[in-house]
Amino acid sequence: MPVRVEKWDPAWGRLSEAALRRRLEGEGYSVNRYVYPPGTFFPELTHAVDKKDAVLSGRLKIGAAGREFVLEAGDSIDEFLKGFPTVKRDQVIAFLEEAKARMVATAS
Repeated sequence: MPVRVEKWDPAWGRLSEAALRRRLEGEGYSVNRYVYPPGTFFPELTHAVDKKDAVLSGRLKIGAAGREFVLEAGDSIDEFLKGFPTVKRDQVIAFLEEAKARMVATAS
């Protein structure tokens, strides 16, 4: 599973919850907000969808692709489609939008 850590770019403006939400939604993600108390632990998980975790404040230690990452305020981590490292996220979105359009047309 290819993993990419991205740092908040000051060119995107001041880091805030609203700015981070706009950025993630602009990339096509559905955004959910979670607050975890210090020491929270999750066992290794797999996700059937393209996922991006981002940190607004504090630190988050995350394991992915057999490695450990420590994310801090403004950092985000992409977990791309498992098993398909050459497929780009925008290609998947375009495919799903086309499939939806065809299903709607067929149902009409």
